[in-house]
Amino acid sequence: MKPEDPGDMSTTTQKDGFLDAETCRRLHAREPEAIDRWFTQYSDALYNFAYYRVGQNREAAADVVQDTFVDAIHKIRQYDRERGTMFTWLTYLSRNHIKRARRHAERLTPIPQDWEQLDATLARAYRNLATEPLPGELLERSELTSIVQMTMSSIPTNYRQALDEYYYRKKSTRDVGISFGISEGAAKSLLHRARLAFKTAFETFVESLEYPKADART
Repeated sequence: MKPEDPGDMSTTTQKDGFLDAETCRRLHAREPEAIDRWFTQYSDALYNFAYYRVGQNREAAADVVQDTFVDAIHKIRQYDRERGTMFTWLTYLSRNHIKRARRHAERLTPIPQDWEQLDATLARAYRNLATEPLPGELLERSELTSIVQMTMSSIPTNYRQALDEYYYRKKSTRDVGISFGISEGAAKSLLHRARLAFKTAFETFVESLEYPKADART
């Protein structure tokens, strides 16, 4: 398992994200097929979530993912789809494991802000989404580099490529269209969908900051 390369995205975040009662029942019953699908659906996104919070230490991030899923399978009956998505719940459960990994993993790569400060920055940015261009200014803000990387790693490849070409490589919509072999009008539509995908993924990360603590009780 490794963090998604913004130039080689093969997975996306869940489309719905809310597990139904039957799936939760099967997970509680420890049905291998259900557990395998559950892990496959959420493990990459959870890994990316943890990776930037443990100093980009791959081993520590992998340990966080494993420990979080073990924790979650024991607490699966506490999951309430009315309170948030499964990914939101998993990221909330991961917090203690992230803290423990940061304390005990040796030679963690220093990061400019601790993860609580990073989350606070993310929350502030989210509150400004209604009034600030998305993702233009957001993508260019140096203090949000890690957050943008996490978000970009969670959207489909074509959307990430379109945003990369338009905002990072400063290509015109016409040139973006040429890269994709589509018309300029179609490129504008693609960029619009890419922005929406980015916003949705960004909001998913923010939801994890606000998930009620009662839902993660032992």
